[in-house]
Amino acid sequence: MMVPASEPLEEVRRVGIVAFEGRPEDLAQRAGREFQQRLLRARPELDVVRLDALEGRMDLDVVFLGSIEFTPPEEAGAESEIHGTLAVRMLVPSGDAAGWDVRWLGASTRSATQAGGGIEAHDLRLQVVGELAEDVTNDFRDRVVQRPKRDVPSGYVVLRTEGVDVHVPPDRAEPLDDR
Repeated sequence: MMVPASEPLEEVRRVGIVAFEGRPEDLAQRAGREFQQRLLRARPELDVVRLDALEGRMDLDVVFLGSIEFTPPEEAGAESEIHGTLAVRMLVPSGDAAGWDVRWLGASTRSATQAGGGIEAHDLRLQVVGELAEDVTNDFRDRVVQRPKRDVPSGYVVLRTEGVDVHVPPDRAEPLDDR
């Protein structure tokens, strides 16, 4: 059954993404790019504007602010473990001259282990950044979930994709190739 995104963006067209914060700076920049790519995969109709700062951008429907943090590797014998956290806020215009209100908060934490002589810590962090961005953008994606047939709401349309019956709302009865 098709389940709509838990944070729908149907009324949103122009989106700003303020440069993400964090150290090292290249990982923060990468986190912003990864977040943007995954957001656009989930909602390709969005017009995304990259911003250095939030000031003076009341022409946007929403703005995303993010930060990423990695702990120094923890030594455990011949292996070390890294921990990364990505936190993102979605702001909407407040309706007055004061600015912006928080509409949504998303965060994810991931860990990865670096074996001795294996992948470099920085490369491992780059891999984790992509996983964090994927996690954080989950709320913006429609998804197909398995439910017993008896739980499918009446009126849903059956689509057959890759040999599986997929039940979707009538207004979503388009091919699921890109989902």
